[in-house]
Amino acid sequence: MTGYISIVVPARNSALSIMACLEALAGQSFSRDRFDITVTDDGSVDATGRIILEFIGRNPGLAVHYDKVNFASAGRTRNAGALGAKGDWILFLDADVICPTDLLARLGARLAAHGDADVFQGVYSRQTPCNNFFSVYKNLYTHFALVNLGDPVRTVYGSVFAIRRTAFLGVGGFDPAYAGASIEDRALAERLLDRGHRIILCPEIAVAHNKCYTWTSFTENQFRRSCELAVFFLQGHQRQDLLKTKKFGTHSLGELARLPVVWAMPLALLSAMYRPPLLIIFAGLGLAYFFLRRKFLGFLAAERGLCFALLGIMADLYDVFVCGLGIIRGCLRYWVHV
Repeated sequence: MTGYISIVVPARNSALSIMACLEALAGQSFSRDRFDITVTDDGSVDATGRIILEFIGRNPGLAVHYDKVNFASAGRTRNAGALGAKGDWILFLDADVICPTDLLARLGARLAAHGDADVFQGVYSRQTPCNNFFSVYKNLYTHFALVNLGDPVRTVYGSVFAIRRTAFLGVGGFDPAYAGASIEDRALAERLLDRGHRIILCPEIAVAHNKCYTWTSFTENQFRRSCELAVFFLQGHQRQDLLKTKKFGTHSLGELARLPVVWAMPLALLSAMYRPPLLIIFAGLGLAYFFLRRKFLGFLAAERGLCFALLGIMADLYDVFVCGLGIIRGCLRYWVHV
């Protein structure tokens, strides 16, 4: 249906966030006869299903479909939700995002204005309902990465993007081989680009990420993601993109370069304990780090102040350490199974 948007929301143990997500969609200024919602519940063991059914019962005038699956795979769950899509466009949203009331109206206008594109990549907004440090830091980190994807966009971030239904089905949807919430979005982008489809960044299509991170969950997320991306890269994916565009998905060359720089710093400091003149190497590595991350740290300072940016330096250094361990784990996993 022309101008019609089918929204797909995969959910798994999302009881804490799914109601806010659906209520935001119910409050859209976009005409209700121009969109529908499919929520696909992937084996939740909490109250996710009950909350979804309660929402449907309270909103009889809204086209909401609820499916229960048991895939333990974000990609397969999204594919299942997309099967019943009747619109020309499918908008994929994670269950932990909150849309502003005009999001669908903005998206509809963008779709009409850029008929030559097949994918519109949204972003996280600067604000998050969760106010602890790791939640705010991670949200700003992801926002900064997404709004600086540049042109052309060579990746897809699965939390918020719209795709032409024919393009999605034409590449076979998400690859079901990826388990859990993994890197299925990057694999999808690679196949879309191989088929000549165009991906456009849409900073105005911004959603609030309603996910609260603790130190533990932040560490687990960064370690797991780095491990999976290392395997993905070693399998030969997105290598040409790195050479041509100086980006690996959402990661800029500077962001990647900071890993060896930061990991070399403690080695340089340890060496300087025995040969003090080597302190100049440590200082040089420190300057290199600040040069590579100057834009991000400046962004943190502008958004949250100098104190937050100083804490952000510590979080970023810690992130590099965790990601490095994840990369090592991914390399070992790949080489063991080759």
